[in-house]
Amino acid sequence: MRSKEDQTVLSRVVIRFWPGQPMTAHWGISDPVRDHVDAEQEYRGFYRAYLELEARIRIFTSLPISGLNRLALQKRLDEIGKLQAEENTGKTVNQ
Repeated sequence: MRSKEDQTVLSRVVIRFWPGQPMTAHWGISDPVRDHVDAEQEYRGFYRAYLELEARIRIFTSLPISGLNRLALQKRLDEIGKLQAEENTGKTVNQ
């Protein structure tokens, strides 16, 4: 029998036990170094990843969590994961 602190490994991703009923969302971003041939393109890739995560975190932390039911909150988390940096910050990768 496993203890609550045990970890489950699924396709090389470690999933830790969280007590209660935590919510999760996948906020995937493009690989910042894939298909980049020079340092400038790699920098832009990392900058884009940074902007996307920053924008998503900013939106998430502004949600009225106490005013949302579980289903509505999960819907918002999933929507946030689909957003692009330019949609939320007005910043572009060239800045």
